[in-house]
Formats: sequence, structure tokens, C-alpha cells
Amino acid sequence: IKEWLVMKNVKRFVKRILKNIKYFLSYDLYEHELERTYEIQDKIVEDLFFEFEENKYIINNLNIIDAEESINLLMENPKSFCRFGDGEIGIMQGKNQPFQKYDEKLANGLKDILSKKRDDMYVAINRAYFHSPLVWAERNKKFYRIYGTQMRRFFIEICNSDVTYLDAGCMCAYFRYKEDFDYEKHYSRMENLFKNKKIAIVSGTGILEKLEFDVFYLAEDKIIIHGPATNAFEKIDDIIKHIQNNIPKDYLICIILGMTAKVLVAELTDMGYMAWDVGHLAKDYDVFMRKVEKTEDNRAEFWKPD
Repeated sequence: IKEWLVMKNVKRFVKRILKNIKYFLSYDLYEHELERTYEIQDKIVEDLFFEFEENKYIINNLNIIDAEESINLLMENPKSFCRFGDGEIGIMQGKNQPFQKYDEKLANGLKDILSKKRDDMYVAINRAYFHSPLVWAERNKKFYRIYGTQMRRFFIEICNSDVTYLDAGCMCAYFRYKEDFDYEKHYSRMENLFKNKKIAIVSGTGILEKLEFDVFYLAEDKIIIHGPATNAFEKIDDIIKHIQNNIPKDYLICIILGMTAKVLVAELTDMGYMAWDVGHLAKDYDVFMRKVEKTEDNRAEFWKPD
């Protein structure tokens, strides 16, 4: 009987091992762990959301206005403007990013912008890290559930609690919101941000040329300045020199250069220009106008380096 019991346990153990091996071969463990993390955090946050949403004074927080208020400020009281998200955090943490390899000088410049209070420049961080992600499309909601805590803690450590920040996500909407979002209103406001303005667009070579629709079409005048599509920080001095020598200071400088755009905005502002870090806005407007299907493949294609 004893030998029979031992053999039965061995067979059960082997069966379990084979079952686990079959499972491991069928699933991506990294993706499975992310999914598990999301499910756990989603349940926890939903349980606690109503308790803490109205009582944020009991935890460390930052003052970040919402996307609509952010756009209103850019329209009614325009100043230079730069935006910080997970890519900028990655650089500040010493990590290479798809658009930009790590550079210590760039990282220090980003930290300096976040921590200083300036009256001549708006600084924006991702408001979604500090508020419930229930309003976002499922893919974005999942991202904020999984990574929101670590991003939020990083910003709180670096940012200045005396500064009122804008929402870094105020310009791009297409892959972020649910279908009940008023996309027509949003993109009409994006068009009007540049209406009757003289603008110079600093963009990676070939990026704007790929687009079918132009969010800047209402501008009074438009000058294109080409720079590197990736690792633009290596050429920042050349870009600044070109702007100094060729662009009058009554032009709005619109920058599409990844992480480098933030430092470029600050330096141009110091020189008397008004500069906006518009990020993926031109691409975002284009996919909206073309009504690109919101598949995972198209989403991945949108965010990958040009």
C-alpha cells in the first residue's frame, strides 16, 4: 500500500509538472504577469477610489489642471510649453528610449525644468497618473493601473509643489479616449491653436512628409526645419544655432523631437522665443482625419519611432 501511495503521488507530481510546462509553452510569462498585476491593481483601486478621490490632501499630490483647462491657457494666455511623460521619466532614470538614447546632460536638463518654477513657460505632466483612469480607453486604463504608481511617485519626488502643471496629454486624443469623447471639438481646437500664427516646425526628417492631413493648415506662415528623427539631443546646438540665424522671434516654434523638445523649449524661451513641444500632435490629427481603425497593430505603429 505504501509503495502504491508513493507511485500515485509521483504520477500526480509528474502530471502537474507536464501541465505547467504546457502552460509555460502556451503563454508569454511577462505579458501574463502584467495582466495579473493589472487585475490586482484594478480591483484594489476600484475599491479605494471613492474613499480617496475627494480626500487627496491626506497623500502627497501635485496641482495639475485638466486637458481642457490646459488648452484654454495655451489659447488665451500663450507661453512656451513642454510636456513630460513616461519617456522623459525613462531618460531621467538612466534608461534608453525608442526616440532617444540616455544622455546625462539631457536627463539633468529635464529634471531642472520639472523642479523649477518659471513664469515664462508652462510645464505639463501626465495628469492621468494622479487621477482615476476609468475615463480612458481600456488599453490606456490598463497602462495607468500597471505603471501609474511608480510614475506618480517619480513626479512627486522631482516636481515642485508650488507649480501648477498643465496636462501633458492635452493635445493627443485619438488612441487615448473612449468613443464617447468629443473628438470633433477637440481637433477643431487643435487647428485653432495655430490659426493666424507664424510658425516654424522643428521635426525629424520625413515625419511631416508622411502625413496626409496638416493640423497646422490655418497658420499664417509655416517654415519647416528638419532635424534627427531619433537621438535629436546630439544635434541640439546645431538646431538652436539654425533657429537663431533664420527664424524671427515673432514666430511660434513648434517642436516634434521627442525628449529633446523639452530642453529645446527651455533654451529657446531663455533666448526670447515662444516654443511649444507638440509631440505626436501632427500624427494624432492625421490618424483622426483618416479614421484609422483602433487596432493594437495600428496603435503600436503610431507610437513606434518614425
